[in-house]
Amino acid sequence: MTKLAIALVAAIWMPFVAGCGDDSPGADHEIRIETARFFPKDPDVRPGETVRWYNALPKSAENARTVTSGTGPDDPDAGKLFDVTLQGYEGKNFDDYTYKFTERGTYPYFTRLPADGEYGGTVTVR
Repeated sequence: MTKLAIALVAAIWMPFVAGCGDDSPGADHEIRIETARFFPKDPDVRPGETVRWYNALPKSAENARTVTSGTGPDDPDAGKLFDVTLQGYEGKNFDDYTYKFTERGTYPYFTRLPADGEYGGTVTVR
């Protein structure tokens, strides 16, 4: 294979391998939002590391999801650290949110959308 052919293959595949052309800054950990779950939902991270949630669903009103801190909608502290709506995947980019965890502890999170399909996870900072 010629150098030109190798460069062409790399130019075509690199955006796909690196997150479908997503231009977001790198994160230490990633959590994919799927139809009815976060994956992986319970990562362990170190103080100072970032977690990036991204909505891998096609962009549409019914596929919007939130990433909300707290144990659920009845938690009086729900949304105090973060509460963002991610619309979904469109074109080459994922809709995403990145949060830097600076202190040790356990940080539950959940989705408010869809209203009938609440699910969540926990980030543990060790």
